[in-house]
Amino acid sequence: MANKRKRFIRKSFDNQLEEVLTKKLYREEVKNLLLDTLYKIETSYQDYSKVKKNVLPKEVYIDNIINAIKDECNSIKFVAPDNKEMAGRTFVVDKEKKTIKCYPIARKLLYSISKIQKSEDIVKTESELVNRTLTNTLNVGNNINTTEPLRDFNGFSWNVSVLEIENLYYNLIYQDLIILVGNEFLEEWINENKAMIEYMELFKEELEKRWGKKVAKNVVELLEKISVLLEFSIDAQFKEQVKAREIVVKKQLEKMSDKAKYLEDISKKKKMVEKEIKDIDKTVNDKELLKQKYTVINKDLPLEKKIFSTRVFAKKLLDDREEYLKKLKECNDLMNPVKFKDRKEKMQREYKYVMLANVEDLYDELFSDIILLQKEIIRILMMKIDNASEKSELLKVMYEIRYFYLLPVINNQRIKDVSKLKRLINMLNKKFFDKAYELKLINKICKQEEDSIDILKNIFLLQIISLEDAELKIAKNDDGYYVQFYEENIEDEAFKIESNLDKKDFKVRINKKIKVFE
Repeated sequence: MANKRKRFIRKSFDNQLEEVLTKKLYREEVKNLLLDTLYKIETSYQDYSKVKKNVLPKEVYIDNIINAIKDECNSIKFVAPDNKEMAGRTFVVDKEKKTIKCYPIARKLLYSISKIQKSEDIVKTESELVNRTLTNTLNVGNNINTTEPLRDFNGFSWNVSVLEIENLYYNLIYQDLIILVGNEFLEEWINENKAMIEYMELFKEELEKRWGKKVAKNVVELLEKISVLLEFSIDAQFKEQVKAREIVVKKQLEKMSDKAKYLEDISKKKKMVEKEIKDIDKTVNDKELLKQKYTVINKDLPLEKKIFSTRVFAKKLLDDREEYLKKLKECNDLMNPVKFKDRKEKMQREYKYVMLANVEDLYDELFSDIILLQKEIIRILMMKIDNASEKSELLKVMYEIRYFYLLPVINNQRIKDVSKLKRLINMLNKKFFDKAYELKLINKICKQEEDSIDILKNIFLLQIISLEDAELKIAKNDDGYYVQFYEENIEDEAFKIESNLDKKDFKVRINKKIKVFE
């Protein structure tokens, strides 16, 4: 019955996509690759959801892709790598025209489809700089995340294809966010993004609700700073543009530091604006005066800029009046003590981010902040362990920890390899295994708990699909003891046991396979 249902779902997805493709003027090679991509995703999605746990339901994930093709992709064209108009790029997406040009590679095609449906204003804070950079961080991270079932899973195994990840930092941050608030929240924020909802505020509230105010504050501050630094690291022109804003923002802050002088200047500006409004009111209500001013102003204007009637002139004055009313409101707001304080704090915050363009060693600063964010994630994983009261809940956390440890960070380093995280990783391992023993989830290997942890922590380094089916065997060779892991009777990875152990220290028989989990 299960296989029958599987075939039905498979056929249903095929039919949905084929129906969409019949209405598209794509070349046959494009249609074939789209159908093949969908098939590969369906084949791998069960393993993907098993390994990662926090994923969208397959039906939702595939519907998102089909709907993006249907609504956002008027044209998809494949280009050869030597195509000059690509300028070395592997894909070009034009959201306005709803067109995609890309290499005939499934992963590039899927990334482009994910990218084309993204909005460029999903973050709305008081900082324009953060709005741009954090929007980009979320969008790029989501695009990379969308390609993961196709990139790292083949229906038989899981292998993180590090070289095929478009940007390791964007990917890492997005996976951090999934641990923090879950996939569904992020998908709604990024791909649905209802205009009336302030998602950044919802994000802060969600963090506070789940992990407390201190964690929420630290995470948001790090996230905003990292997004700015990341943008600077990949867009030198943008960095220079921001540098140029430093003088303007600094002058504004200097003015605001002398509150009395600042308010005096605003008061003068307000009086000038009020005078302009009064003059306009007087002019539009006096036909003779309106005609006189119209004649004087129109006299010296070139032909292409002349105002051809007093009615048009009056309309222009009323439009100017609306602009002056806006300026008057700004002046009143700035003279309000509460609004003044808010504006000053906003300017100070903006200046803080603008000044990041002057960071001497941008990449070191960025890496340091990335690591600080990972420390927050490790602490959150510890909270998840504390909150787990059932075996099933702890198993889910175990998969999250394993996935997190194997996330690539930089060069050949993964989270598990970063020296600055070792202490916290050891604490996380101990907390997990203490809870696992308490819930009778895992078999003890050694008489001493710390020796068992030293051996069993290697399960977090295994790239097998189903961890709870893993088996192990303690064996000995000339170098000492090692642990061999198995997946369905097939040898997986083997790890040298670094602790100085003897046969009597083990609770299990040497050279005998046992299940890792009870």
